[in-house]
Amino acid sequence: MPVKHPLRRRTILLFVGFTMLLGALFTAGSFVIAYVIEDELIDRLLMQEISYLQQADNASMFPRYPYFSVHQSVNTMPSNIVEALQLRPNIQEIFTADQSHYHLRQFLLADKPSYLLAEVSSLLTVSQHRGQISMLMLYISLFAIALAAWIAFKIANYTSRPLVRLTDELAKYPHTHSQITLSAATQNNEIGYLANAIQSTMNELSFALQRETEFTRDVSHELRTPMTVINNLLQLAHHRGWQAGDNVELQQQLQLMQQVVDVLLTLARQQHVKCERLLLLPIIEDAVLEQLPLLEAAEIQAQIVLPETLAVQGNAQLVRLLLKVLLENSAQHGVKGDVVFRYSNPQLHIENSHVGNNRLREGIGLRLAEKIASSMGWQLHANNTENNFLIIITFETLGAI
Repeated sequence: MPVKHPLRRRTILLFVGFTMLLGALFTAGSFVIAYVIEDELIDRLLMQEISYLQQADNASMFPRYPYFSVHQSVNTMPSNIVEALQLRPNIQEIFTADQSHYHLRQFLLADKPSYLLAEVSSLLTVSQHRGQISMLMLYISLFAIALAAWIAFKIANYTSRPLVRLTDELAKYPHTHSQITLSAATQNNEIGYLANAIQSTMNELSFALQRETEFTRDVSHELRTPMTVINNLLQLAHHRGWQAGDNVELQQQLQLMQQVVDVLLTLARQQHVKCERLLLLPIIEDAVLEQLPLLEAAEIQAQIVLPETLAVQGNAQLVRLLLKVLLENSAQHGVKGDVVFRYSNPQLHIENSHVGNNRLREGIGLRLAEKIASSMGWQLHANNTENNFLIIITFETLGAI
């Protein structure tokens, strides 16, 4: 989905807008300062002239500059000044209709109230050159805006490049079960932290989806056989009646279905199989003791010939589940005899003598055992003869703990 408001564009617009605002404030402030300074200079010029006239102390003294005039009375002033004073007697700055600009100060000259009137239109430099000053400010503002846009473009490119690359990589992600690797995940900053979090989350979701897909596929595949057997058994029982052996067959198929569900659920929940150093002998002994009632019922004896200190790299829960599946398989499909656990570096041999039928050699139980072993990085192979069935499990040994 395309991005409607790219971060880069918003950054540039923010910089340009901020520069325009600063330019407008700077221009307005410059004009205000210029007018204040101009007015202050004119006011000081008037005060200096008043001081000069008072020091002369001569009522007939004339001002030094032609734009100054001294009046003993308001009535001697120009009519437009008189009209302005009638409206505002204390006014000191007067603008007339003919664009003239006057400053008026009252002072004592030879102990008589007098007025100093200054027509300062020619001194208003800011007003006279307002157009040129405005154009200069405009050019400066345009240059500042262009410079700000260029700087903003560079900064936006620099700051948004990791985010743009990140969004591009996410947009190109095929949304399959494959793992995603984001280039920004290795950066030691906020972008790297965000990319690493996104990568971890997406990979976990992808892995979970893959596990769910595999679980659904495996369940539908592995349960098909026992469900078919049960369905056929029920149909036969409907036509010929229920026989004694049907109970045993039904119980075996139900146990097989339970075994399939237990194994596949365990594998699906093991999102990340954590392997550690394990002593193999105690785990095998516990598994044999757990399945001892089944083995005794099948008249099968278990023999364990392993070093006490043999350590392997594996997952304790999955190893127990693997041994449970293999022992249940032996108890259900073998005949009386021995199950021998023997170590032959770097392999574990599980040998069934006097095999009863081919279900031990092939079928659901063996496929489940292979899945469990594969999830830990182990390899499981089956070799069989007419009266002997050998399972070989290859794993990484770690010596003694």
